[in-house]
Amino acid sequence: MYSKSFILLVSCLFCSNALSAQFICKTSDIPNTGSLCQIEYFEPVCGCDSVTYRHPCDAYRIHNVQFYTNGICNNQAFAVDMYPIPFDQSKPLKLAVQMQNNTTGSFQIFIWDTYGALQLQRSVYSTFRYDLTLDAYHFHPGVYIVAVVSTSGSYFVRKKILVTSI
Repeated sequence: MYSKSFILLVSCLFCSNALSAQFICKTSDIPNTGSLCQIEYFEPVCGCDSVTYRHPCDAYRIHNVQFYTNGICNNQAFAVDMYPIPFDQSKPLKLAVQMQNNTTGSFQIFIWDTYGALQLQRSVYSTFRYDLTLDAYHFHPGVYIVAVVSTSGSYFVRKKILVTSI
């Protein structure tokens, strides 16, 4: 008969490939747009795919990310979130900027309309989180470009927003 230690050694030799197997980060690359994750708050998480998501529900239920950590991914100086997208003239637009690891930073926010006319410019100094609510009645229906630029100019985020009529 074989001893228990011999059987354990042989079984570990055969299971070593299973131990070195890679974990599955995402179960699918197709977003689950039917998920009920339309949550207004911005609580960023960093997915195992090095993408920052709005909140845990957004990462797990919409983008199929199986593993994430709280906060912004290390490949970003800050994250920008806007809610709701698209938005209509009856609701305000909520814009949030959060610095990585809750460190303080300075940046500028720019919003341009479809014709390239500057609609908003705001400078923000020494903060780790900035929340801005914009009344939609200031915006005509159309496409707008939002850019958030670090004051050093070394990092920026650009997003499009669509404003619809009521």
